[in-house]
Amino acid sequence: MEQTKNPGLSANKSAIQNVTIRPQTDQITTTTNRFSTRPNQTSTNQKKDAFYYYKKKLRTEIVKATEKIDELTKLELRASTSFLEAKKPMFSCWEQQHPLNFLEILNIHLKNIPKEDHLDTAFECLEGFAKDWAGANKSYWSNIDEFKKSFIIKFWGKSAQNSLRRKIVSGCYSDEDESMSKYFINLISQARWLPNKIPDEELIADIMNHFTKQVYIGWHASKKSTVLEAVEYLRKLDEIEMLSDLKENSQRRNINCKYRLRIRENVSDGNKTSSGDLVNYQHANKKMKRDL
Repeated sequence: MEQTKNPGLSANKSAIQNVTIRPQTDQITTTTNRFSTRPNQTSTNQKKDAFYYYKKKLRTEIVKATEKIDELTKLELRASTSFLEAKKPMFSCWEQQHPLNFLEILNIHLKNIPKEDHLDTAFECLEGFAKDWAGANKSYWSNIDEFKKSFIIKFWGKSAQNSLRRKIVSGCYSDEDESMSKYFINLISQARWLPNKIPDEELIADIMNHFTKQVYIGWHASKKSTVLEAVEYLRKLDEIEMLSDLKENSQRRNINCKYRLRIRENVSDGNKTSSGDLVNYQHANKKMKRDL
């Protein structure tokens, strides 16, 4: 017996099946989307992009800071170089500066200079005869120590020491270049470097003998014996001599001016001057210009 098909029942079954399947499909889709990795990948990429951006920015700032530091370092080197140039010691001969004293100052000067430039810097500190001597012997030195050894042998060897001793014993002062006190201090400072020290009293007596007889007698009459007292004694004599020279020059100018005015008055009055007066006038005029 055949069962009769109910069209309504079949329609309800299909609808139920559709209703039953659709929620499952939506639930699966929702569940799948919930565990999907796409949002995590997006946030990770953003973090990487931000990291590389700030890293690049930091590198740029480091490069700029490094450039500024280099500029400041160059400016500091220029300033120190200009300062060292201004304080550079110079040497020409032992009569003006003692060789060992020059080397001491040179060592201080070389502390802020690269080691490979020490020898060239030492050459730049020489002048006159010392510079010519270094130029002729430059090929024999490979470092600053070899230069110093040759320098000491040349400018402070036995011959230089004997020359200084002879100058102390039998020297003579000339007022053309320097004052008496300066001359005395220069010889005293050089004598300090001699291997065999000369007693102060003997050294002062020898150098005082370089001056005039009046200076020598005045020193012994003062009954003083130290180096400082000798320097003060000579300094006062320098001041007296300077004042006397100024007074003498002033008197000469006054005499020359009076004689010049007298000659002009005679010429303006129509008086004839003799050849002797003319010669005296010309001589006085030249002397006045030389004094001025």
